[in-house]
Amino acid sequence: MSLADLPQIDSVVFRTRDLAEVRRWYELVLGLRVGTFERDGITVRDADARYVNFQSGNTLIGFETGNEVDRARLVFIVGDLEQTKREVTARGAIISLQRDNWFIVRDPEGREVLLQQRS
Repeated sequence: MSLADLPQIDSVVFRTRDLAEVRRWYELVLGLRVGTFERDGITVRDADARYVNFQSGNTLIGFETGNEVDRARLVFIVGDLEQTKREVTARGAIISLQRDNWFIVRDPEGREVLLQQRS
């Protein structure tokens, strides 16, 4: 199998203890859109009392209620790093680490969210 044949990630789902707070943070701070999505003739509902789905490019990022919190680092590619930094900090995010072409903020449950500008 060559790299060109590798499968693409369609969706990633994380468990959360506080669905309402996670939804608010990803909508407000990162500006992700919640919505009903159509893929290959299948309708994926946006949210209910147990889960919420966000669209990021061609990938669906989901959060569902659970007793445990899944820890992971989400990486987003941004067009203008400095503008993104100004926007997310104005919306309440705190930068925990930064380098020349990326920085990290944390969501309400401590997941690292890395925002990177490709050169």
